[in-house]
Amino acid sequence: MAIKTSSELARGIMDLPSRDGGTARIRRVESLLDGKLLAKWLNAARDTKSHERIHRLIVELPQLRNDYNAASRDRVFMRFGAETTVRRDGKIVEILPADSDFSPITQEKIRRAQVLAERHDALQGILGRYSYSIGAVFVLARGEWLSGLITKHRRGEFVLEEEGQRPYGEGDAAFTILSLFEAGDLEKMRSCPSCGRWQYVRQRSYFACNAACRYQHYKKDPEFKKKAVVAQQKHRKKLKDMLRNQQALAESHGVTPRRKHGRL
Repeated sequence: MAIKTSSELARGIMDLPSRDGGTARIRRVESLLDGKLLAKWLNAARDTKSHERIHRLIVELPQLRNDYNAASRDRVFMRFGAETTVRRDGKIVEILPADSDFSPITQEKIRRAQVLAERHDALQGILGRYSYSIGAVFVLARGEWLSGLITKHRRGEFVLEEEGQRPYGEGDAAFTILSLFEAGDLEKMRSCPSCGRWQYVRQRSYFACNAACRYQHYKKDPEFKKKAVVAQQKHRKKLKDMLRNQQALAESHGVTPRRKHGRL
């Protein structure tokens, strides 16, 4: 049995989330670092089963939350026509009467609840694949213990290994997704619509990884050429107005303007 050194153990440890959550700035920095590492893993794991499962988590977590909230607003999960018992510490503290305004149970609501339950179970099935152990190692340079979770990588799962960095596998990616989702930053994980590369964006309005991909994306819009023509016309008009103002200013001071490449 090979004995791991403290540095090897430290590289394998994934920090546990802090109890107080830290300051907003620290959380933003942590989300940025986690998001960039997750994006690197997603780009390296493309066309693998691991990527397929993690991509499903990224899409389904927020979507399932929204669908559950919508179903709750539509009273899909309410006990229609029955009294509601409120308990506290095992004792009945209040009995709410049935609401006569509630609509009766319908087959559509039953099917809707079943579909949500199936999606919920499927998501739990993916998360149930991953296992972690608690690890701790004393770091001499810090003079303190470093504790956290050590991911148990399964055979067949994609693991990103870089020199000097801890192995980052599918279980690490799933843990990062849950952390980003809890922090409200999962929607910043974006797949470029042009080249498909993943990135963690700083602004939620960003969607393409660079200007070239953004241009290629807009080219697919049938109205793009018309919009581009209008934009160019506005730009040329702005330049002409600026040139005209420069000429008027020069003449008011008795200076003969010299034109160079369309400008003074």
